[in-house]
Amino acid sequence: MKKLFTIFVIALNCYGGMGQSTFQIDVVNGNAEIDAASTYCEAIWGEYLNSNVPIKIKLYYANLSGSTLGITIPNGRRDFPGAPIDSTWYPTSLANALAGYELNVGEDDMNIFMDNSANWYFGLDGNTPSGKYDFVSVLMHEIAHGLGFMALTKIEGGQGSFGYITPIDLAPLIFSFPFPNLEGKYSVYATFMENLSGNHLDDTSLYQNPSNALASQFTSNQIYFNGSFSYVANNNQRVRLFAPSTFEFGSSLHHLNESSYPAGNPNSMMTPYIAAGESHHHPGPVAIAMLQDMGWSVNTDASFEDVSEIQPVQVFPNPASTFVFVQTINHHNEEILTVMDMQGRLVFAEKWATDKYLSVENWPDGVYVINYKGYSRKILKIASK
Repeated sequence: MKKLFTIFVIALNCYGGMGQSTFQIDVVNGNAEIDAASTYCEAIWGEYLNSNVPIKIKLYYANLSGSTLGITIPNGRRDFPGAPIDSTWYPTSLANALAGYELNVGEDDMNIFMDNSANWYFGLDGNTPSGKYDFVSVLMHEIAHGLGFMALTKIEGGQGSFGYITPIDLAPLIFSFPFPNLEGKYSVYATFMENLSGNHLDDTSLYQNPSNALASQFTSNQIYFNGSFSYVANNNQRVRLFAPSTFEFGSSLHHLNESSYPAGNPNSMMTPYIAAGESHHHPGPVAIAMLQDMGWSVNTDASFEDVSEIQPVQVFPNPASTFVFVQTINHHNEEILTVMDMQGRLVFAEKWATDKYLSVENWPDGVYVINYKGYSRKILKIASK
């Protein structure tokens, strides 16, 4: 089992009707398999969140020395127009969505580093072989950190703190946006953190920042995220966070508690560890509700379960230029899969009983409707780059 290690840095820039979001992942040192997996993740996350501003991700496929599978460094802003809480750090992707325009022109919203030495499975079907790590699951997880799962916490010299991460803490990573002085400010995620007694960790009358008292809380194994949406999504209970007795920089407090949401739980994507052969391609209702608590506009009708279990057909990527990967619910009996253009003309028809690729390269640009077992999905065909 490997750790999903996430570092949080927010670039300084203080500033005194949404639709489904568009993700743009720029892969450095990638390949066709990584591109396909990235586009697949874009499509899934894009169905959950609403923003008029594209979410820009720089993904580095690089050697992380085998210690971790993925690392995320989000960009961000505070005190921007429309910020719900003053003097509080928001990931840039959320800040842009709340402001309604791009606050960080020319900058990425997050940097994600994926370990090129890991034994990855790049398939899109979630059927991860034993001994391999599911690339899609880890990338979905890391994107969530860039969207808001960031506590800005560390323990140094016995003192716990919020908002005092420095470049020394992040060496040797180099990222694509300016490193700020976080000035000891809290992240929006941190404003929902409380202990077993219900005391908020951003209450400086109880816990000075930094302090030994905060370090004690960080390692108490009893820290919770308590927001109105996540409370309901978690069966009317606070969401327990990962706060082990030995503090793990970049992991403690940034994740859901492993034992509370073990492998197989629909919310296990945002726990700190993933085992070989494990996969989870959807955030789960708790993670989505936590993002909603932080300020994201979410699509409440988006599915919180694995699509293969609840929908007869799903397609990725979408939009597409050369191919779509078609997932279907029925792998035992062949059913006719058809594709129609917007004029009602039949473009494709075939008996379909497995998950496989469908070429769209020779289709004219436009919108198409794929039908399977009475269920329809729209495909947007766009020109190749």
